[in-house]
This record gives sequence, structure tokens and C-alpha cells, in this order.
Amino acid sequence: MNQPQPADTASIPAARRESFLQKHPRLRRELYILGAALATGLIVMPTCMYVVGMLTLGPYSSGGWVTLFADLFKGLFRGWWPAWSVVLGPYALIAVLRGTRLVYRKFLRTPEST
Repeated sequence: MNQPQPADTASIPAARRESFLQKHPRLRRELYILGAALATGLIVMPTCMYVVGMLTLGPYSSGGWVTLFADLFKGLFRGWWPAWSVVLGPYALIAVLRGTRLVYRKFLRTPEST
């Protein structure tokens, strides 16, 4: 069987070779931040909730750690806002910190003397 040969990249114009995300590094960075925040909200936050809950309140009433994750995903699919707030919380925190920094830079920082 004949395998298709890769196209010669020299014949493709440079503008077409660059992907959309390579042309927009700020968008790429924002997508990385969003992905990391969502991964934190889906994995780290429920794990921390389970550990702190075990230490302070005792065992999870419905079962163990896996049951907590199952309940979280069930809540996400049903549209429960507490489940969504756990998952989107890290990104919301980043947005609040960015907004605070913006307000500080625009309005609260004193002008430096020259």
C-alpha cells in the first residue's frame, strides 16, 4: 500500500503553516491557565474537600473518596451550582485576583515622583 507522503513544508506559505494559537500567544496562555484551573477544580479541590472533611467532620456520609467524586460529577451533569462552583472556583479566583490587580494599577497606585 502506498502511504501518503508528507507535504513539503517549504511549498506551504508561512502564514498558513502557523496555527491559530501560535498567532495568538495571549489566547494560548489563557487556554493553558483555564485548563490548569479546571484540572485543579476537578481533581485537587474535591480531594482537599474530602481530606479536610474527614479530619474535621468525620467520614463522608455517602461513602468514600470515589463516592465524593461520583457525587461531584453527578452534580455537574445535573447543573447544581455548588458542584460548578467547586470546579470553576480556581478560575474565578484567578479572575478576582486579576481584577484586583487592575483596580490597584489604574486607581490606587500613587504616581511616582520624577
